[in-house]
Amino acid sequence: MPIIHAAKGGTWNEPHKSLILTNTHYLRMFLEHIKALPLVFEWLRLCVAETQHLALELQAIMDYLTVYHPRMLRHTQRPSGEGSSGDDHLVGVFTMNPTVALEFCRAGVPVWYIHPLKMAGNIRIDTVEPVQDLLHLHIPTTPCHLKTRPIHIGVATDEAKYKAIERFTCSHLDAPNPFNTVQPPNLVHPEPAPSLADPARYCPCRLRLINQ
Repeated sequence: MPIIHAAKGGTWNEPHKSLILTNTHYLRMFLEHIKALPLVFEWLRLCVAETQHLALELQAIMDYLTVYHPRMLRHTQRPSGEGSSGDDHLVGVFTMNPTVALEFCRAGVPVWYIHPLKMAGNIRIDTVEPVQDLLHLHIPTTPCHLKTRPIHIGVATDEAKYKAIERFTCSHLDAPNPFNTVQPPNLVHPEPAPSLADPARYCPCRLRLINQ
């Protein structure tokens, strides 16, 4: 897979090095799961979706480190043929930090600078542009047919969200425990034994002779 070779052949520094190696390792494992088969259809579809997600995330990390971050630091310049607009295939970023907005604009990443509401009266709006559709539909706009349980419920910037995503990803790599689907057996209690004080239990032959 080209993206795995690119990740393996690159020179990365921490903390991005550990993240790239981890995603590469997970990507290999997902590819092996898909290659091995058989899987139930829902599990197969989930593995394919996670494989695509890992590949896109890995490519995004490497593009950020090799293309966009050097532009932010002014180590490299954007090609003149790209113009001054952002790359159409990037999602972009929202920020309230003017420094971050300037750096992403310099790198060619679409950026929306959010002003506080209290400044609305002092902002001059020259034109209102319509929302542009993506030229390269890397992001599907159709509803997702894959139904999964919620991974994390909370603030998007919470560190627990990323830990929950990692646990969710790792859970697909584990074989299901077959014993979790086995119902516990119904326990049949034995009938109580006869009383120990019953003399007939110990002298059946004697009682038989007396009765005769």
